[in-house]
Amino acid sequence: MSCQTPVREPLPAHAASGTGPHRYRIRVRGQLDPSWAETLGGHEMVWDDEDNTVLTCEVVDQSALHGVLTRLFDLGSLLLSVTKEPPR
Repeated sequence: MSCQTPVREPLPAHAASGTGPHRYRIRVRGQLDPSWAETLGGHEMVWDDEDNTVLTCEVVDQSALHGVLTRLFDLGSLLLSVTKEPPR
């Protein structure tokens, strides 16, 4: 067995420095009521083809992302995925 280091693209300057907002897509099982969008920070909320909720949000740091995830947990939502979107 050999261990290989994966090839990684260099991060954009703002991502490497940790500055600037970061955009995430968060999927949870089921359809959250649209009224929860404001409670979750006013982020965009849509439903996918599998009737799951997809929340797209911009957060300034990992602490803010953790806050959104905690609110979803408090709602009893089952987390399916969290994906960091490329910078615009």
